[in-house]
Amino acid sequence: MTTTSAPRKIPFFRMRMFRSLVALSVALAGTACAPRSPWLLVRSQASHTSEQSSPEVTETPRYLELLPRIRSIAVQAPDYCANRSAVASTGAARSAGTVLSTNCGVAMGELERAFVKAGYRVISWRALRSMVDSTQVTPSVAAQKLGAEILFQINSLQKVKVQPRVQYRWDRQFLGMDKHGRRLNGEGVLLSEQEGADLISMISPHEIEMGRATRLGAALDAVAMTADSGEALWFYRWTMFEPVDETRTVEVQAVKGKRGWEKRHVIYPRSPGAEGGPQQHESASLAARAGNREDQKYYGLMQQVVQNFVKSFSANGAAGASAPRVTPAAAGPPSPAVAVPAAPASPASPVPEAQ
Repeated sequence: MTTTSAPRKIPFFRMRMFRSLVALSVALAGTACAPRSPWLLVRSQASHTSEQSSPEVTETPRYLELLPRIRSIAVQAPDYCANRSAVASTGAARSAGTVLSTNCGVAMGELERAFVKAGYRVISWRALRSMVDSTQVTPSVAAQKLGAEILFQINSLQKVKVQPRVQYRWDRQFLGMDKHGRRLNGEGVLLSEQEGADLISMISPHEIEMGRATRLGAALDAVAMTADSGEALWFYRWTMFEPVDETRTVEVQAVKGKRGWEKRHVIYPRSPGAEGGPQQHESASLAARAGNREDQKYYGLMQQVVQNFVKSFSANGAAGASAPRVTPAAAGPPSPAVAVPAAPASPASPVPEAQ
């Protein structure tokens, strides 16, 4: 008698485990066989913030003594504002002297407006220069004749390019790509310690170069003196630059050759918001006069420097304490766009931008 036994049934959970192991083995085998692309994208993002310098203010005991009694001031424009040349007769180009005079008027007008808002009686820089030219007297004598107690000699108020002190933080990624520059996947590529060091040394010079970028700034250098004796009482110097609080990116495309990784392409993608960010409302009226975006930024910086300058001088002064609250008027129709010329800088000042 033959006995036939029924086939053993494999438990369901064991069958599922077996199938999973088979699938994993096939996947690992395929990964091991597939060669890694010899192309690699090294991406470095630099997050950096700038350290804005503080105004350099020097006060004398005589200034502290006279400040509570000061009521009227005069403003002397920089020497380069007096330079004039004939307007181009053809109208095809503006003369440098005319452009310079126009922009000096904007800057000096901003100074005078700030002093008026602080409660001072202000002698215009044009009135002062007119008396100096017509009577051949010194600016301090002319200021005294016009009724000013203090003469502000503006040595420079100009647009400059500066390289501020910046704090950096670098975030690097190593990403796979094909020879056409297309990303293979969103995952990072595993590299040996030596490969990582080689690729970092490849991108480091571009990181450093990216960090050396200059920034736009407004520089003011001035001295306050008594109109009757010409005694220097108070000194001010400050360069304010546009804030640096952004993320910049540099990418290097590299290929693995017989001698290791080789650099092929360097790319600087534009950072979102790097250009054309919203401007402050207080600079809107002057920005309308700007010939381009850089001039627009400069006028906003200039306003802030001028306001700090007047506030630093009039702190605790009688005129400043009694100054009425002034509501800025609505901006009028825009003036013709003008370019901001470079002005000669003193040795202690930043080098002005070449136009």
